[in-house]
Amino acid sequence: MLLSVNNWNNDSRDFFEVYAKTKNDQLLKRRFLKPTRKHPKLKIVIVCFFGVCAIVAVVLFALFNYFFGNLQTNTNFEKSCESLGVATMEKIDKNIINIAVFGVDKRKDEKNGRSDACLIVSFDGIRKKIKLATIMRDSRVKIDGHGFDKFCHAYSYGGAKLAIKTLNKNFKLDIHDYVTVNFAQMSKVVDAIGGLDVMLSRNEVNAVNGLLNSTPGFEQCARVRQFADSKKLVHLNGAQVLQYSRIRKIDSDVKRVERQQYVLNLIFDKLKKLEKVKYPELIKSLLGIVETSLSSVDILKLTPFLTKMKSGAIESCKIPNPEDTKHVHSSIINGTWYWGFDLDKYCSVLRKFIYEN
Repeated sequence: MLLSVNNWNNDSRDFFEVYAKTKNDQLLKRRFLKPTRKHPKLKIVIVCFFGVCAIVAVVLFALFNYFFGNLQTNTNFEKSCESLGVATMEKIDKNIINIAVFGVDKRKDEKNGRSDACLIVSFDGIRKKIKLATIMRDSRVKIDGHGFDKFCHAYSYGGAKLAIKTLNKNFKLDIHDYVTVNFAQMSKVVDAIGGLDVMLSRNEVNAVNGLLNSTPGFEQCARVRQFADSKKLVHLNGAQVLQYSRIRKIDSDVKRVERQQYVLNLIFDKLKKLEKVKYPELIKSLLGIVETSLSSVDILKLTPFLTKMKSGAIESCKIPNPEDTKHVHSSIINGTWYWGFDLDKYCSVLRKFIYEN
């Protein structure tokens, strides 16, 4: 009897030991091998995050394309110092950006056209100024491969590249970019900002109307009304401003340059006062009518210059200055009329105007 009890006790002990071991294994599994719980809220957050990123990317792409889709960037334009005649690899002043702006009178049968107007537009980030240096179209300068000739011919010989190279080599500058506006497109620029209020004399009114009558494509444009005063502030549309900028026969080429500078000052002033909500449509319309070496990123970098520019912070000068009779003179060489001038003197004048004033 005792033996059977002992046997039972042994069997029972073995059973409980096996049971305990099994139970411990289950507890261990529960503790260390817990199945991963699903977090539906986290999945929703992740999906929403990537969805928002995708929407933002699409919106930004659409806005970028809206602003810069019409940009006519000359991607083949070579900006190396060697090709553009820049003497040094280092920028003269990293706070100043120089851009050559060419107003070109291009006929249908011409490849490049002549640069009847040339401005070096300097954006000065330190002084918060914009400086406009007009290069007189009839200036006698040295053009690579063509000897001494009128500056305006550089553009017709080799486009913007040769014109910039001529500026850099003659005046020791570091210009790498350009904007070209055909004179026929200038009227669109002015119309895009709502026209300009221009101070006109009676002679200038007659000249504007005469050019409107004689220029193909402008015959149907509205004429400027004559007035009794010797001078009067008159609101002009794009076509009228364009012809005003072309006036030369009633006085001189010097006066024409002054008119062009005057118009550019009016344009910059109007841009500064323009409501910010109108900028998008303006940028879109302007970028579609110019040719440039500037990329969309380059243009965006110029935005702070315009927004932070001080009121009245536009300065201008003429190179050479015809009123400087000591260093500038008119001359006729081989039947061609030029502005002759002391190149070293005006190289110094221009560099001081851009980098020091």
